[in-house]
Amino acid sequence: MKQYLFETISDEIETRIQRSEFKSGMLMPSEAELQQLFGASRTTIRKALDNLVAKELIIKKNGVGVYVKPQISSQNILEMTGVMKNNNLGNAAKQIKEFHLRKADKYYGELFDISDNALLYTIKHVYQEKQNQVYETIILPQQLYPTLNLTDIQMVNTIELVNSAKESFYGMQQDLQLVSMAPTQAKYLDLEEDVLLFKLSSQYYAENHKVIGISNRYEPADTTEFNIDFN
Repeated sequence: MKQYLFETISDEIETRIQRSEFKSGMLMPSEAELQQLFGASRTTIRKALDNLVAKELIIKKNGVGVYVKPQISSQNILEMTGVMKNNNLGNAAKQIKEFHLRKADKYYGELFDISDNALLYTIKHVYQEKQNQVYETIILPQQLYPTLNLTDIQMVNTIELVNSAKESFYGMQQDLQLVSMAPTQAKYLDLEEDVLLFKLSSQYYAENHKVIGISNRYEPADTTEFNIDFN
């Protein structure tokens, strides 16, 4: 049976997704880049992408681009057992405050089992949902996320982001504390200085138990509700 060009291109992109050449949860090449890659017209590329959308393999975001559908979705996270979840956060808007590279230093070098001079991504963002505010910092080794960019961070949640590492996410460890708000948190949260915060610290592991990312979330204790499902 004769196959149309857009179907051939769709099959090739699907193969690249399966081989992780286009990684789960991450931004794909633009339509113009795909035109050059496959030597096809814009209309043909769009038909190929629409075919992949129908197969639920990719997600199109107007004004942003095309993403490979995350293997670990928000629903998967809600269904994970033994994970602390904020019931009030919902579909909060994310505002990126900082995104830069820094040297690991001794502490992070030992934690991630990398050189002290290796580079780390430092990401800081705020979620805002009605009266609920969350400030989160994420630390990721650059060598495990070589193609990470700001648009990827804007699109996906933390576990989806961690799952895009060269060593795939396997499990996590969490620690919940009640802390006083420090100047660092006050800089990003529109709250009174004497407010108490929940600090949820998470370490993300690959199957070989190597740490592939860490995050710290700060949320006002008087408005935050956590649910821990151990079923």
